Amino acid sequence: MPTVWSNCLAGWWLGGGGNFRNLPFLLAGATFLYVGGMFLNDAFDAEFDRRYRKERPIPSGMIELKSVWRWGLGGWLSE
Repeated sequence: MPTVWSNCLAGWWLGGGGNFRNLPFLLAGATFLYVGGMFLNDAFDAEFDRRYRKERPIPSGMIELKSVWRWGLGGWLSE
């Protein structure tokens, strides 16, 4: 996450800065997008991981695939 935040800070600064009070919203939005993308990456790779990387969270049973999809898409999937 520090890399994501530093990139946001650099972009904000290079873009002229703007209102400093808006920076936390930028950081939070980038954080949610990044984490959601990580979740969706695991969801899309679940079949590969079941065959070749059984220690990963989904194949090992640490979390259900449906839950990963739900979290990755921001809760848009209902049960």
